[in-house]
Amino acid sequence: MWLLAVAWLGIFISLMLWSVTSGADKGAALGIIAVILAVTPFIFAASLLTAPRQERPISNRSQAPVTKARTVYLRNVWVGMLIGPLSGLAALAMSTLVFTGLRVFGVDHSMNLAVVSIAFPSFWAALAVFAGYEPRLLHKSAWVIGSGMLSGVYLIISSLGV
Repeated sequence: MWLLAVAWLGIFISLMLWSVTSGADKGAALGIIAVILAVTPFIFAASLLTAPRQERPISNRSQAPVTKARTVYLRNVWVGMLIGPLSGLAALAMSTLVFTGLRVFGVDHSMNLAVVSIAFPSFWAALAVFAGYEPRLLHKSAWVIGSGMLSGVYLIISSLGV
């Protein structure tokens, strides 16, 4: 609990130090941080009011046979790759797709960059959390790799003018 309090204290101190600086995107960034800070107490309150889930009893029929250590190791390495670099590459392709899509609609370049600078870490976080949370390896692999591949294929096709 104390580590969480130190982290929030660090965020507030960095926000105060950052607020005395100036820059072109300061207003939009302060607005985003204000929304995050305004919503945080509600999320914290909801987490305190939510009862912990009860563990379900596991029947003997549903238990998988003991797998070899090598298989478990390779699965863990693959999940780590999905959570880290593969979800990052997929997020990069998705945010590039957002950037080119907004450019087609005539959005101002600085506004487009601001949107993508928020979209990229959001996509990456969403894919990484999904890859870490989803229990089925095939589903998490398909979603992470599929989202990146679909975005990448669309970008390649659109750049060719087909």
